[in-house]
Amino acid sequence: MVTPLLAPPSPRRRGRIGWLLAGAASIGLALAGAHAVRDGRFQVHHVLVRNVTVQPGDDGALDFTSHVSPVEVRHLASIPQGSELWQVDLEQVVRGVLGHPWVAEVEVSRRWPDTIVIRIVEHRPVLLLQQDGLYYVEASGEVFKRARGSDLDYPVLTGLAEGLAARHPDLARRVLRDALALLQTVEASGEFTRADLSEIRFDEHEGFSLVLRSGFELTLGFTDPAERLGRLAQMREHGLDPAVPARVDLVSERIALVTPLPSPAPQGLD
Repeated sequence: MVTPLLAPPSPRRRGRIGWLLAGAASIGLALAGAHAVRDGRFQVHHVLVRNVTVQPGDDGALDFTSHVSPVEVRHLASIPQGSELWQVDLEQVVRGVLGHPWVAEVEVSRRWPDTIVIRIVEHRPVLLLQQDGLYYVEASGEVFKRARGSDLDYPVLTGLAEGLAARHPDLARRVLRDALALLQTVEASGEFTRADLSEIRFDEHEGFSLVLRSGFELTLGFTDPAERLGRLAQMREHGLDPAVPARVDLVSERIALVTPLPSPAPQGLD
């Protein structure tokens, strides 16, 4: 299990408590509502689940795959059949829905006369952390779930050993933040896309290296990655092809060492 020392504080998780009136409220409605409470007409008949992880116009909407179904949310909300709307414990609903490993934020509200509305925001991983297995990491740095199944198409951070995390937890968090910053720098540079990147390799003595799916390796060390990627762009203008397996060492400020590498073995059935 990933040491909790790697995980920063949880993101904002909130439960809003209140009434949402469908239409204009009036004193007459309030008086009628008081009578309706007594004869059971405020029982919960609808639990609406709204996933607001991706908003209209979000650049990542096409790449987003939901891991939380409305059925799961309703089950975790655990609102008993026949509950009176005003008696539903919204804090308990929030705690229940947050039990889903992919749920990052929950907002719950009452809507007159018979509806509970649950809005959720899902975790969105950008990186995998390799320790005793693979774990999803958000852009915020939160390590939130062991990775399983087919959803593994993210760069992998390797080299952050459990022993290092146990001995120096602050250093481990710093490495994780730096790896995420490096990922952002790579994308901003335009030299590679996230899809090109297979691995972010960390060594506590030598720093960071990037490994592309093509087998191309780029050693950056502990230096400014933006400046080093700028040097790589100049090398590409002079014929360096990242599609051809090679190791490029850019740690030195004066020279770049290029070492050809064998092509990666093809993957498939024997």
